[in-house]
Amino acid sequence: MTEQPNLPTHFALVVFPQFEVLDAFGPTEVLHGIGHPMVNPNGSNIKLSIVGPSLEPVSTGPTKGDPSPLKSQVSQTIVPTHTYDDPPQDIDVMIVPGGFGAGPKALYGGAWEPEGVERVVQFIRDQYPGLKHLLSTFDFLEGLGSQVGVLS
Repeated sequence: MTEQPNLPTHFALVVFPQFEVLDAFGPTEVLHGIGHPMVNPNGSNIKLSIVGPSLEPVSTGPTKGDPSPLKSQVSQTIVPTHTYDDPPQDIDVMIVPGGFGAGPKALYGGAWEPEGVERVVQFIRDQYPGLKHLLSTFDFLEGLGSQVGVLS
């Protein structure tokens, strides 16, 4: 297999409290495969950065103030490698999951907005012009995509 220099190699997963786990880990499972030398001879060139509000673990579980009457008692966490304020350089593809953390107010017309949604919006807005691709879900695009300005 010959190396194709224009293919993306640096992927960044943006996480925030209450992100949708399948939206995040489904695409990263694909990256796990293409980063493996038995699948892709150029797999060592694939890089994944996890970008969150801080370097503290980010949970998919309910957050403070969440007014939902029914909350799951099961959640997953991921530890970011970078922050919105100190992101990695040269991101080719940004992966943005949906989920309640993307803003149930924006998604479903509720009155409650999770803390920090505007930071996510601003981070994506700032990074978008330098990306080759933005991979996201319907939840995100329906809820916050128009606020970010990626839907035109």
